[in-house]
Amino acid sequence: MLVKVFNLRLDSETMQYDDSVLVQFARENEVTSMKSQFFFYQEEPIWSVIVTYKTKRTISALQQAKPLDKPRQGEKLPKPKIAQEQEEAYQRLRLWRNETARSMGHPPSNLLNNRQLMDIVLLNPRSISQLTKVHGIGAYKSSTYGREILALLTETEGKKQVLEKEPTEKPTGGEDKSTGGEPTGEPVGTGREDE
Repeated sequence: MLVKVFNLRLDSETMQYDDSVLVQFARENEVTSMKSQFFFYQEEPIWSVIVTYKTKRTISALQQAKPLDKPRQGEKLPKPKIAQEQEEAYQRLRLWRNETARSMGHPPSNLLNNRQLMDIVLLNPRSISQLTKVHGIGAYKSSTYGREILALLTETEGKKQVLEKEPTEKPTGGEDKSTGGEPTGEPVGTGREDE
């Protein structure tokens, strides 16, 4: 909320106050309240108007295209998109959260809500201090559950790396027995006769 004071002087010829400045200001801003007071300054009548207002924001095309970071009252934030490889970490965190909360007799969202789990997966923290960057995870939650969360993330990451190391393509550079075992640059067959 902003406040602006207008002191309008009486025009002695027309015996009226020139309020054009005030009217223009009201068009350009969102006025929430006005209070007025008449007083004399050096025997001249002054109309003082105190205006409480908000600035009207002009929204650019880029701002209109970008989603808002915070929802308005009653609105929910859109669910962030996660990559398919992050989905396993998210599901494992949800399972851990549900089991931990159930063992404590609490609803799962009291421990960590789905949005916090999503933010953890997207941030992929490597330390407890990085974990506290997630909204709603402070000193208590990070010190109580941080090691378990980081272990789950590391375990999921480790499984992903093992799967990535397995060969998925045919090796090239087969050896030709007729050339003395030197590579020919041709693909190695799979042993099927239909090739």
